[in-house]
Amino acid sequence: MKTFKIFCMALLAVLSLSACNNDDDPLPRGDGKPVITTQDVPTSALFGDSLTFTVNCKDEGGIALSTLKAYLYFDDEVVGQTTLRTKTEGDYTAKVYVPFLKEIPDGTAKLKLVLQNIDFTTTEQDFDINVSRPKYAYINFVSGDKTYQMTPDASNPYLFSTTVESATNLLSGYFSAPAQGTSGNVITFGEGTDGCTQGVTTPLSFVSTTIGKIKVTFNTLTYEYGPVLDPDAPPTEITIDKNNLYYVGGLIQGMKYKFTDSAIDGADWYYDPDFFTKNSDGSFTFNAVTGMYTIAASYDYNCFRIWAMNGANPASLNDDGTGAVWIIGACTFNKPAFLPFYQNNINWWTGVQYDVCMAQVKNKVYQVTMTVDKQLYHDPTTINFKFFGQAGWGTEFKGSGSDHCITSTSDVFKVGTGSDGHDDGNIYVPSDVTLTSGDTWVLTLDLTKGVAHGVLSAVKK
Repeated sequence: MKTFKIFCMALLAVLSLSACNNDDDPLPRGDGKPVITTQDVPTSALFGDSLTFTVNCKDEGGIALSTLKAYLYFDDEVVGQTTLRTKTEGDYTAKVYVPFLKEIPDGTAKLKLVLQNIDFTTTEQDFDINVSRPKYAYINFVSGDKTYQMTPDASNPYLFSTTVESATNLLSGYFSAPAQGTSGNVITFGEGTDGCTQGVTTPLSFVSTTIGKIKVTFNTLTYEYGPVLDPDAPPTEITIDKNNLYYVGGLIQGMKYKFTDSAIDGADWYYDPDFFTKNSDGSFTFNAVTGMYTIAASYDYNCFRIWAMNGANPASLNDDGTGAVWIIGACTFNKPAFLPFYQNNINWWTGVQYDVCMAQVKNKVYQVTMTVDKQLYHDPTTINFKFFGQAGWGTEFKGSGSDHCITSTSDVFKVGTGSDGHDDGNIYVPSDVTLTSGDTWVLTLDLTKGVAHGVLSAVKK
């Protein structure tokens, strides 16, 4: 046995020596030497350009290449980058986007190229790029299906204006600047999460103090646009009195209004807190989103009924969740009060004189405020209403299995599913819940995740 072990050890030693002397094995690799040779790198670019460059990439140490990375710096901040796989040596062409940013002056950017081989050895080259804001000959204002060409101010190349004919004092639209040069891009400016933002086409809202010819302006450097709401402006007068029971026109979120009839300022007048907040000076601040509305005055009940409009017609719900949401229901719920209609035994009637238009307080977010024993009866077993997409039968929200569907986060106001003893989509209050006279409830319907994923919430004020 001992002789056999000695033989095995000797055999392993011979095999090991043979392997070390195999001439077919490669020599140990070094770190290599990546090299970048400039072919075509521009020295200037416009904001909004795609900066195109061509360079030659190789490794003088014979090591295979891996990647070529390009970084664009404004000061010390990376504002653009791209990566190319460099499997073979040779010429490579790439693009880096030069962003169009707010209030960034002309200056010098830095293009940094980093070439790396498979052993992680790198080489770098920096290039100074003179960047400047384009001075457009024109830009466009897009409002609905119409496009208006805007021209620059003679003393400010970044300030553009045009005139729009409008039958109301409200406009919406976005701006579009044409591509500049062979590598330029069209730049759009619309409503973003933090005001006017480039790269989006969501319409901005414009407010004019006049109707007819409205001057629209936009500054491509500061992103300021107009006309917009002036918070310090005096209240705008709305003509409503016993001879003028209807106002149909634009109302602006956050703007103050005053009615010609001083009786409307009285404590016994119901003005609907979802749409208006009453101020100490007798004016009213409009709470809903900017748009067209009808205000209908009833001197029999000292109240307004308010609903959103789409042109000459009552607004309806759009597929994207904008537009209007209406409430139709039993006679124990209504605005300005359930009681007058309850006495007349009006139950699930339809039309703008009966159905309640919710206030769209934010984009795709709707609200209705109810005080128990004023707009809502105190007996929970009588509460029964539903959300619709128009002032009448048609699109309606269900509690399950529908392309217009809602769920509730509230333990007080729930959504029937059709299999729980309540009609599918109807709002009910469980019989063991107490509705206290004088309590005010704010119901919110959030459609920001789509009309098929609406969420109802309720808060007692």
